[in-house]
Amino acid sequence: MNALRSLSDAPSLPAPTLSTVTVSGRTDEWFFVKDLSVRRVRRAASCLIEPEVGDQVLVCEGAQAEASFILAVLTRQQPGAASLCLPGGTVCRPMADSSQCMPTASSSMAVTRWV
Repeated sequence: MNALRSLSDAPSLPAPTLSTVTVSGRTDEWFFVKDLSVRRVRRAASCLIEPEVGDQVLVCEGAQAEASFILAVLTRQQPGAASLCLPGGTVCRPMADSSQCMPTASSSMAVTRWV
């Protein structure tokens, strides 16, 4: 008896889809969104701007919430305000009346050049 199964016999998962949606809330690492089959998504590591309630975001929707991610913040509810979230937990917020960025107290960051 052949132990190998045909790929066509394997259950198929729905293909991921891209959607533009509004962030409606947040708890821990989960963001709640409107108008998707999944109601909560996480921020992808490549999405460096921290989404906030009211922002329009691009979401890659997988078959389950665990496979659904915010890929980008497209428009802000409050233009001009943003936090830059870098890998490793570093969060950088703009300083008032300055072109400089202040990392959070729990992180360290070296900037070699400001343009």
